[in-house]
Amino acid sequence: LSLNHLFLTPLFAPNLAMEPQLKRKDSLYVNRLAYLSSEPQRGDIVLFNTQGIAHPQVKENHQYLKRIVGLPGENIRIEPPNILINGAPLTSAPFFQLSKQTDKHAGYQLATPFPTMQFILNTPEDRITLKEDEFLVFSDNPESPDSRNWGPIKRKNLLGKAYYICAPAERKRYID
Repeated sequence: LSLNHLFLTPLFAPNLAMEPQLKRKDSLYVNRLAYLSSEPQRGDIVLFNTQGIAHPQVKENHQYLKRIVGLPGENIRIEPPNILINGAPLTSAPFFQLSKQTDKHAGYQLATPFPTMQFILNTPEDRITLKEDEFLVFSDNPESPDSRNWGPIKRKNLLGKAYYICAPAERKRYID
């Protein structure tokens, strides 16, 4: 194991959860030191461990990539196509504006109901207030399960920030 791998972890985007930002099989680096000197920010794509998330849609002790939408202490609800942070529509970060402009990603939707599962954000009346060590993470692809389904993730579960797409060659770039 090289020193580089202790700081930058190589991995493949395993599925379509982060489309259009990350394509399936993109090869990317995750910066494992990103949150030692700064706090996670809304819009960051993060790698996290699912340990402690008890939900039928979550594989225990796996690593997932998702985008941070909710920060500690915030109150969040969804009124399609908007996500409301402390009662105000989220429009500040460029990605959240872009997500409303494409056909497949036409804003934020509620969790899709399924009879045998509980959901966190299933109706426009549902809301969640995050604790001081919690983040709400969403997939860019609205068909992929995320915190709308299984709730917030703990700060201790964050492993790093998606940093750079290194392959295929035509997609090489820093992840913003």
